[in-house]
Amino acid sequence: MLLEPTRRQILCATVATVTLPVLLDNIHFAAAAADAPDADGWLPSIKPDALADGTFVPVNGAKIILARQDHKITALSRICTHKQCAVKPSKKKAGILICPCHNAEYNLAGEVVTGPAKEPLPHHAIRLVNGTIEVHVKNQVAADAPDASLTLSP
Repeated sequence: MLLEPTRRQILCATVATVTLPVLLDNIHFAAAAADAPDADGWLPSIKPDALADGTFVPVNGAKIILARQDHKITALSRICTHKQCAVKPSKKKAGILICPCHNAEYNLAGEVVTGPAKEPLPHHAIRLVNGTIEVHVKNQVAADAPDASLTLSP
């Protein structure tokens, strides 16, 4: 005997399907919290060669993502400026971060490509220490600030 699903079951399944990706992304941040910044706010991340050109890598322990374009690496906030959902790399478009809540898109520089977001993603200070990229998790910097990007030699 086959039973028809109730409206409540259909509604619950729909809500779970829509919200699960956002919740899982936020759980990832909680699980990664074992990585902690030093007393000054600097968090070690990855070696520069672990970040391929035109790609993104999340920073464990922070809501920050590293982006590489040509020989320039930037540290961008992973929080959408529209509704504060966690952005993630698009599976369909190379070099694009997408917000799962309203499909806002950002490029490798954190600039808005497609709305509804109007403001670019904030930048975090970045530096290279003993061959490892470190990101400042406490303070954001202007996109054109000297410490807003790391330029690697070719």
